Amino acid sequence: MRMRRVCLLMAVAVLCLGAETVFAQDSARYLYSDVVFLVDEDSNMTIDIGLIPNGSSSIGNFVWEDRDRDGIQNDGDDSGIEGVLVLLYSKEESGYQKAGQTYTDSKGYYLFENLPAGTYIVVVDRDTLPEELIPTTPHAPGSTNEDDSNAIGSTDTLPPE
Repeated sequence: MRMRRVCLLMAVAVLCLGAETVFAQDSARYLYSDVVFLVDEDSNMTIDIGLIPNGSSSIGNFVWEDRDRDGIQNDGDDSGIEGVLVLLYSKEESGYQKAGQTYTDSKGYYLFENLPAGTYIVVVDRDTLPEELIPTTPHAPGSTNEDDSNAIGSTDTLPPE
């Protein structure tokens, strides 16, 4: 009797390894359960596949004209700049890759939603800004995360498209 159990366990191990080998060929495409054992006239109605949104994070906020040149968003509701192209890059093993783009709305706001966890940078296309505007002081004294400017790359090489 003991010998049969050992043989059965060996057969199960081969079955498991065989299934994993088949699905590993295209592992990004398939989701699979643990091995399910059934005997004649048996049923198992408990094999569920739970899913969550691929990304539940977001990045966004505001492109504005700093009229008083203090680096703080305190210039009124009408200081937002419409139609600015905002690009999002995600850090991958091969470097930064473009993850999305959007334009600011009529009040200067932009938003990237449903992002997976990761490392990102936000890039503003200068060709879509009014010519007379240049970046204001980033992280100005007296500012907070909610009201500061995060534009730091005025002369840095940006990621390729």
